Amino acid sequence: MFDYIKGVVAKKRLDSLTIEINSIGYKVLIPLSTYHKIESEFLYTFYIYEHIREDCFQLYGFLEEKERDMFIILVNANGVGPKIALAILSTFTISDISEIVYSEDIKRLTSVPGLGEKKAQKLYLDIKDKVKAAKITFETLTTVDKMKPSASYEEDIYLALESLGYKGAEISKVLKRIDLKSCATIEEALKKVLKEI
Repeated sequence: MFDYIKGVVAKKRLDSLTIEINSIGYKVLIPLSTYHKIESEFLYTFYIYEHIREDCFQLYGFLEEKERDMFIILVNANGVGPKIALAILSTFTISDISEIVYSEDIKRLTSVPGLGEKKAQKLYLDIKDKVKAAKITFETLTTVDKMKPSASYEEDIYLALESLGYKGAEISKVLKRIDLKSCATIEEALKKVLKEI
């Protein structure tokens, strides 16, 4: 079982990374918040969650241990698999999730693809006590990736949103309404798209 892996980011995508360790590339799935905090060709430590089934073996990586702790809380909730848990952490920061729990703002959870009203209610009931008991230090993650978005990033944003469960027609419609070049960072562009959706 992996606790963490330390290696160089050989490839960087919006939804995953290739981490090279001793000439072996490990594919690690990540939330969007992690994408903005890393750069290719740099050495990082990722806290790992292993998802093992008969037909797959996937690694989920997080720069901070508290992110993995929250992911574990989410993925262990009834009806929530790794894909939805990752979508939640791609839509909300840890502090957002804490605020949702303490304010009982269940409706806000329905902005995550794959989370309808009933599933969001069930998720809230499953995680509220665990989030409070975890005593995680909640804070908004800082963006260090300041690359200026442009039309060339539209495809990456499209693929990332598609992997989160949004429909192609829905994504295309929203992207037509947003001027990516007016955004200061890729993160800003993604936030605008998610808000519009």
